[in-house]
Amino acid sequence: MRVFFILCVLLVASVSVGHAEQVRVLDGDTLLIAGERMRLVGFDAPESRQQCLSAQGRSYPCGRRATQFLKDLIASKRLACESQGMDKYGRTLARCWIGQRTLGSHMVEAGQAVVWPWGEAFYRAEQETARTTRAGLWAGTFQMPWDWRRLQ
Repeated sequence: MRVFFILCVLLVASVSVGHAEQVRVLDGDTLLIAGERMRLVGFDAPESRQQCLSAQGRSYPCGRRATQFLKDLIASKRLACESQGMDKYGRTLARCWIGQRTLGSHMVEAGQAVVWPWGEAFYRAEQETARTTRAGLWAGTFQMPWDWRRLQ
């Protein structure tokens, strides 16, 4: 498994991710790269079926919006990923970059995801920027993704 992932990282770093057969966005924090499921670390995005409320109090599909944001973010760009281990569901935990910035940094700063509260504290500054500017989720009201999952 480890050798396969190293080859996968080399492949991903050298090909455009705009090609659907190589990289697929499964949701706002999970990718499928060369057949391997990768959970992006340090942040949590709303679940695909999750609904949130806009600033006007209207329900909208924030989970699908986060997924689309990630798709648009990586479309036709080169992506480099680094393994951070495995999770209890058998997914590779990964940190991925477009240029010098991680996908997590982009997602959290745009308000399309929130800082993962357990483990290392990545993206705190980006979340504060999103909250202050009322970007994305922070423009209205929402349930933290981990709370939403727990209640389903």
